[in-house]
Amino acid sequence: MSIAREVLKDIRTTYYKSPNFKSSNKWRTKVDQELEVARLKAASASLSRLRGNSLRNLCDIENATAHNCGELSRLAMERLSGRNVKAAHIVIGGSTIAHAFAAILPYGCAEQKIWERDMSKWDEGIIICDPWLNIACPAPEFNRRLIEKLNKWDEAGKRISHEGQWLSANDEKLRDAIVAGEKRTRIVSSPPRVQGFHIK
Repeated sequence: MSIAREVLKDIRTTYYKSPNFKSSNKWRTKVDQELEVARLKAASASLSRLRGNSLRNLCDIENATAHNCGELSRLAMERLSGRNVKAAHIVIGGSTIAHAFAAILPYGCAEQKIWERDMSKWDEGIIICDPWLNIACPAPEFNRRLIEKLNKWDEAGKRISHEGQWLSANDEKLRDAIVAGEKRTRIVSSPPRVQGFHIK
């Protein structure tokens, strides 16, 4: 857990917070709206440039000035892998991605392409590292922590862009898309090996 927390803090400090523009899909309604709209436009422009580059690589993601869950979780997966753990980039949703996070997989954990949709049934040894939600926890706790976070955001006046609509952070449609959505492994990154052994 400590590695996941450290990586979470590092990713948010380095890539998410000011002077960067955070995410283009979170709208804070209880702050100065002129400044918030300017931030959202700058974040959207940065992500459009990044995603418009079909040859984008990890350096392009690192150098972008805005990051949504997909970019943040990819950065987290790479950081976790560099900490000598087996890490995965997992996306939620079918043809439309509702969310993405990084996960630490225990050694011996099967590399699955499709996961059980209900994360409360996942192995306790799988640790979620989700910089967009600012959550690091064992996989079976994720749904509870997600709902707590979305309720907190709703009380703070945050809105989330989902399928082209700005929804209340705790909107049932958004929550269900994450909780009940299909979970798929996009990338698995193992730590480096030396003479056939994992570095410890």
